[in-house]
Amino acid sequence: MKGEPYAPYSVALDVYDDSGGDPQKREAIVASLIVALAREENKDIFSYRDKQLAERSKDYATSAQRLDMLKRMSKLPPSKARDTDPDLKKALASFRFRFFKTNVSTNLTELMARDFGKPE
Repeated sequence: MKGEPYAPYSVALDVYDDSGGDPQKREAIVASLIVALAREENKDIFSYRDKQLAERSKDYATSAQRLDMLKRMSKLPPSKARDTDPDLKKALASFRFRFFKTNVSTNLTELMARDFGKPE
């Protein structure tokens, strides 16, 4: 696992998939993955894992936090990976006509204190 940048995400997503649909387990895993993605500095890893998480969690897919993270990542220099930048643009475009955005955390104090548009 050491040295493999995708490993922590892979393990968490495997546990999510194997959770038997337990909403509390899934919510906790999504919350931890959001924190990890908010701290991710690699545009390629972010794009790949963001897409996977958005497919699993509709709340995350439409969250204000995700929008802020997508905006931050889109400002980074272009990626050498062929799909990264188009995937980020597509994800950002999905928010264009969305009037309602959810928050994926229930801790209001934490949400207000954290700027998801900047890495921690």
